[in-house]
Amino acid sequence: MHQITGQVAGTTRFPKYDAATLGFEHYWYPVMWSRDLRAKPVTLTLFGLPFVFTREAGTVRARALIGSRPPNYGEGGVRTFAVEECAGLVWVFNGSGEPRPLRAQVPEELLRDDAVIEGRITTRKGDWRYAAENGFDEGHVKFLHRDAWLVTFTHIPSYSTVAVHPDDEQDPWITRNVSDVRFEAHYPGLGEWPKKRFWKHKKRGVRVSIRLPGMLRVHYGGWIHFETYVPTVPGRHRYLQIAMCNARGLQAAKFRAFYRGYLSWIFHRQFNDQDAAMVELMQTPPEQLYRPDISLIEWRRMCEAQIGAGA
Repeated sequence: MHQITGQVAGTTRFPKYDAATLGFEHYWYPVMWSRDLRAKPVTLTLFGLPFVFTREAGTVRARALIGSRPPNYGEGGVRTFAVEECAGLVWVFNGSGEPRPLRAQVPEELLRDDAVIEGRITTRKGDWRYAAENGFDEGHVKFLHRDAWLVTFTHIPSYSTVAVHPDDEQDPWITRNVSDVRFEAHYPGLGEWPKKRFWKHKKRGVRVSIRLPGMLRVHYGGWIHFETYVPTVPGRHRYLQIAMCNARGLQAAKFRAFYRGYLSWIFHRQFNDQDAAMVELMQTPPEQLYRPDISLIEWRRMCEAQIGAGA
């Protein structure tokens, strides 16, 4: 793995990634809850195009107005996109031709028949790539989220060493792996930081992975958080957050209550809205990189290698 520290750079080392303002073609993107598409059509802007979703005789259809795009995009400037439903979501294939099987791209945890799925969908300001990088960034939690309600009783480390790699050669995810976790450190001019609080317990962190076209997976022990970033127009994206577990019966009911009464407010709103504020403000180049940004560089490197090759 490459170590980068103290370097000022743009993202021009990754030209394909730089050009993906409106996302990657030939991937499936989840865009809405299936329950929200009934008899009335739903309009969304995705990949820079105005879409209309309809449910006709129980089948979901997606059409986009291409406008002045070349004629091969469809007669009359209208193009039909492949669309399917899976895991309680409507998915659109951003591409032409025969789409790859959707189930090959959906995380296996969401495909199980005991999957309990809750979540929140919003539209946010900020480039979708900034949102993906923010989600996979190793360092931001240590600074941005220290006052979040979710970590009221958690002592976040001062720093840690991170390496990024896939679990195996066939794994479409890359994962952050941390070591040398330090919960306090001495900083010149600042002293010991962070300060010890008797009500906080030390926690090394969680397992965080990411894959194309922009899906984050965070393991929290008994449940998993997923998030996906769907480009709408340049500088804006649709943000899908999912909290899920695999359970049945009473345990499934308990998780739904846990989400609706706690996680939906503490995590999917207050905690992740802190991220939204940062994503809206981000702008590069130039950018100042430091050692933990290896997580961002490896994500960009993976995208650059896989764009055009699929997953």
